[in-house]
Amino acid sequence: MDQVQHSEVLCNAIMALISPELYDSGLKAIELIKQGQEMAKPHPHQQQWPSIFIASQVIVNRVTPPHRGLRGVPYTL
Repeated sequence: MDQVQHSEVLCNAIMALISPELYDSGLKAIELIKQGQEMAKPHPHQQQWPSIFIASQVIVNRVTPPHRGLRGVPYTL
């Protein structure tokens, strides 16, 4: 948690600027989680969570191979 804290603060600040309502909603949700009101069971790291988001994702595959979804249009280069 300590290693991602600075980047999470930056993401929080960006969200507060571009979508204040969404930022406020996320902040309220995280506050409830930290109070233990919205958790099925406590987690040892919930008090250290630095983000307004409930999860973080990392995209590691920057290039998506050509593919077609079930209802998508064909993709060609």
